[in-house]
Amino acid sequence: MKWYFFPFYFISDLWLILRNRALYHFYRVPPKSWKTGARGDVVLIQGLNARWVSLKKIGKAIHKQGYRIHIVEKLENNTKPVIQGSADISHYIESNNLKNVILVGHSKGAINAICLLKNPDIAQRIKMIINIAGPLKGTLLTRFYLTGRELEPGSDLIKHYNEGINSKKIVNLFPLIDDMVIPNKSLRGDHEINKPINVFGHIRIVESRQTIREIKSLLNS
Repeated sequence: MKWYFFPFYFISDLWLILRNRALYHFYRVPPKSWKTGARGDVVLIQGLNARWVSLKKIGKAIHKQGYRIHIVEKLENNTKPVIQGSADISHYIESNNLKNVILVGHSKGAINAICLLKNPDIAQRIKMIINIAGPLKGTLLTRFYLTGRELEPGSDLIKHYNEGINSKKIVNLFPLIDDMVIPNKSLRGDHEINKPINVFGHIRIVESRQTIREIKSLLNS
C-alpha cells in the first residue's frame, strides 16, 4: 500500500463515519427479516459513538448465511463505560435465552465482547467472538474522547482485559493500517487468533469484502 494513498484512505474513513451517522436517521431499527434464521444467533456490537447501522453490511451478509441477527438497542451509541455496556449485552443475551451465540464486535465493541467472557454464566452461552479492529492494548486517540478514556493504553481495563477468559474463542481481524487505533500493534492479541485484512482504515475494514469473506469462513468452520 503506497504511502501517498494514505490521505485518501484517511479521508475516506472519515466520510464513512459521516455517512453512517446520516444513515441512522433512515434506518433506526434493523430489518425485521433479521429475526429469522435457522443456523444460530449473532449479536452485532458497534464501536464508540457508532450505531448498529455501521455494521449493517456485515449483518446483511451473515443473515444471508441463515443466522438471526441481534442488535442491543439499549447500547445506543456505545458511549457508556465498557462494564455498563457489557452488562446491557449480557442482559440481552440472558433475556432472550441465547445459546451458542456468536458476537461480532467492532472497535470498542470488541472490548465489550471480551468482557462478557469474564462472566461464567454468559461465557458458557458464547460460541465465538469475532473482533474487528479492536483496540486490545488501548489507543492513544481516546485522549480526545472523554467517554473513551478507559481505552487508553495502560488503563486498568486494558491491562486486565483478557485475564481469566478463554482466549481460544476469540478471533481478531484488523486492517494493515488503522488510523484510529494508535499504535497499530494494539490490534493484535497475545493469546487470541490474529488475522490481518488487506485494507486501510478503522471504519473501512467493516466495509471490506475480504472482512466479510473471512467472517463467512469462520461461521462455516
